[in-house]
Amino acid sequence: MIDASVFPGNSGGPVVTKPEAMAISGTKAYSKASLIGMVSGYVPYQDVAYSLQTKRPRVIFEENTGLAVVVPVDRIAEVVELAFGPQSGTSQPQDKV
Repeated sequence: MIDASVFPGNSGGPVVTKPEAMAISGTKAYSKASLIGMVSGYVPYQDVAYSLQTKRPRVIFEENTGLAVVVPVDRIAEVVELAFGPQSGTSQPQDKV
């Protein structure tokens, strides 16, 4: 998960690091952008309004929490390797035997 607002339609989009000249004390500054994963979806927050008379749920309000689910680039590489076999520097998928 990352702290980022994503919305329907953002799924499949890249998640990259932003180059920074400075870093938090004790951490490394990123000097260049790099791919860290792919957006899978967002985490919704739901608030339920209940009827005072029946005590049953009447309306569900759903909001974006600002948290996003990300598939790490390592996992994407694993899936590609399982589907197409080890890549030897080519962009062409290999035939399965």
